[in-house]
Amino acid sequence: MPRRTLAGPASMRGVGLHTGAATTVELLPAAAGSGIVLERTDCEPPLRVSARVGSVQATERRTSLGARGGDVETVEHLLAVI
Repeated sequence: MPRRTLAGPASMRGVGLHTGAATTVELLPAAAGSGIVLERTDCEPPLRVSARVGSVQATERRTSLGARGGDVETVEHLLAVI
């Protein structure tokens, strides 16, 4: 399958499925070969997690990807469309 990047930025606001917290998701184009990286900006320093099998922390009723003791929850729906 050929690899691609986004043509331009996109964002969406909503409510977190499990937390109920106000959430903003921003998608940005990446450099060739960089893969998909998820970044939580509510952490200090920001938590960056590569979307790779080795980052999977949990799969019970959601997919959780993590690094450095933090995680990004319910990523499977977003990853399915990109």
